[in-house]
Amino acid sequence: MDLERLLVVHRSSAWARPEGGLPVFRLSTCQREIEIYFPAPAGFVGDSSLELHRGVEGYRLLLEIATGLRSTIAGETNVFGQLRAAWREYQQQAPEAAQGAFSELMEAVFADTRFIRTHFLQDIGGNSYGTLTRKLLRMAAGERVLIVGNGELARSVAPVLAGFELAIINRTRPRNLPVGTRRVFDATEDAAAAAWADHVVLCVPRHPELDARWLALLTARPTLQVIHLGCRRADAGRWAEFRGLVTLDDVFDLRIAQRDRRSRQLELARAACRTRGLLRAAQSHTALQLPRGIA
Repeated sequence: MDLERLLVVHRSSAWARPEGGLPVFRLSTCQREIEIYFPAPAGFVGDSSLELHRGVEGYRLLLEIATGLRSTIAGETNVFGQLRAAWREYQQQAPEAAQGAFSELMEAVFADTRFIRTHFLQDIGGNSYGTLTRKLLRMAAGERVLIVGNGELARSVAPVLAGFELAIINRTRPRNLPVGTRRVFDATEDAAAAAWADHVVLCVPRHPELDARWLALLTARPTLQVIHLGCRRADAGRWAEFRGLVTLDDVFDLRIAQRDRRSRQLELARAACRTRGLLRAAQSHTALQLPRGIA
């Protein structure tokens, strides 16, 4: 596979394609359109509406797109699926001779994409309240989670916890339950709800009467893990006495840590895209230099 023959055209609008019937593989997504020429058209220059990426830089672009690094949500996996689907369609429609020009290239792109995702983009995670809360809870399969409240915050957290035994309690019985809720406690059943739960997520603002009631119930169960998303460290009041309490500040701290870790992972993944391109180029150059039959 001689990467010096590769041309990747990244375009944002219609353009006059090179003539001559050269094999071309196209990928069209909601964010971009690319055309891959292998071999590249002789003397092709393009215009100001096009980005031309040749050789190793073209291969790096393909990897950055396939690994999701060029997506709005960096590191997402959908585009890899789109690329594979586009390649399957190309294989079904293009002449066998045209496919031969791309098969080795696409096999390398797919293999390197999997390598980069496995080594650099695993568990880069999201930063929603629900995702961060789930990480902080450190729950085991089958454990019970009680959400206190039924406002917007509770509804954003509940779907991420739907894989566990999820219940909700609110001062009024919810008409529309958050996604994933399996059980509802009436407001008068707060003692039963606290006794039922392994983890409690409070999604309500602090209030003297509410604080007093739930502190009494939860303090009686020291093994409970409690997250109060309506409580800040500096204004915790009596909640500061609750051992092991996780507050909204802990969620914010985790978000910063996740953001920094995610940035490092994305930087490493982008560097790996170029490194894999250089390795592929070196391999092809070595193969070209070896006597026939050895490569």
